[in-house]
Amino acid sequence: MKKIFFYLKVSLIVSILNAYPTQAKALDAKILTKNNTLEIIFGKNNIKKSIFAHQLSQADNRKFDIGDVGKDIFTDIVAIKEFKQNGVKQCLVITETKNDLFSCHVCAPIVGIALLAKHNNKWIIKDNHQYVGKIGTFGNAPNPKLIKVGRDNYGLFFESFYTGMGMASSQVYIIAKTNKDYKIVLTDFDFSQDNKGSCGEDIKVECYKYLSKVDYLKNAKSVTNFLPINITTSGKRYNKKDLLEKFSLTKKY
Repeated sequence: MKKIFFYLKVSLIVSILNAYPTQAKALDAKILTKNNTLEIIFGKNNIKKSIFAHQLSQADNRKFDIGDVGKDIFTDIVAIKEFKQNGVKQCLVITETKNDLFSCHVCAPIVGIALLAKHNNKWIIKDNHQYVGKIGTFGNAPNPKLIKVGRDNYGLFFESFYTGMGMASSQVYIIAKTNKDYKIVLTDFDFSQDNKGSCGEDIKVECYKYLSKVDYLKNAKSVTNFLPINITTSGKRYNKKDLLEKFSLTKKY
C-alpha cells in the first residue's frame, strides 16, 4: 500500500512539473534569442530547436482545448518587442502554444506574454502569463505591434486574417496589463472585409471592401492607465436589405 501511495505521489509531482514550467532566475546575455529567451521563461529542460515541450494542466486543457491530457504541446516564440520605460530596458515576449497537429484554417494557438527587464546587465522576469487567450489561424499567431495604451502601459496589437469562399476578413485584439495580469482588453471581430476573390462582372457579383483605422487618443485625459481608443471603419458593405452602400462609423473604447 505504501509503494502504491509513493508511486501516485511521485506521478502527481511529475505531472504538476510538466503542467507548470519552471523559470530561470536571470539571464546574462547581450542579445535575446529564441532559445535563451525560452530558457529564462521556462528553464533549460525540454527545449529543443527553440521549441519548449510540456503539458497543460487538466484545467487549462478544458479551458483552451488544444490537445489531449498527458500529451505534449509545444511553445514557440512569435516575437520579442523591446522598449524603454523609466530608463529601464524591457521587452514583451510573445509566445504561441499548440499541439503538433494544429494546422486547420480556424485553429488558433494560445498566446502568452512574458515581461522581461534588464537590471545589472541581466534579464529577469517581471511577469509571465503563458495562457492569455487564443488568437490566430492555421495554428499561428500573428506578429503583433507594440503600442502604448496608457501613460506607463505598453500593450500589443494583433490583427488576425482569415480567407474563405472568395472573401477575406480580419479581426483585431489588444492585449495589455490590467491590475496584475495580461489580458485581452479589446476585440473587434469586424475590422476589415472584402469579396475580391468572388466578385466581378464575369460572375455578376458586385465587389465591396471596407477597412478600419485605429486612433490612440494620446492627449485625452483618463482616470485609468488606459487611453481612449477610436476605431473608424469605412468603405462599402451590404446593408440589412442586401444592398451595397457606402458607410463610415466610429467605435469608441
